[in-house]
Amino acid sequence: LLSVEAVVGEQQTADLEIISLTGQTVYRASFEGRYDGQLPIASYAKGMYLVRIKTAHSIFQKKVLFE
Repeated sequence: LLSVEAVVGEQQTADLEIISLTGQTVYRASFEGRYDGQLPIASYAKGMYLVRIKTAHSIFQKKVLFE
């Protein structure tokens, strides 16, 4: 499982994506205010992925390794 916690402004909507290094979006969710979840990643191929959180005003990206 991949634990993800993100907080944006109360009235802001954000998109959470997990993207493979080949550019394929393997997970997508939208949330408002706060996201706190555990994502099942066992079905994804092992390797490097980007976790991206986008709001109307900013983008946060972090590389993660699925082993």
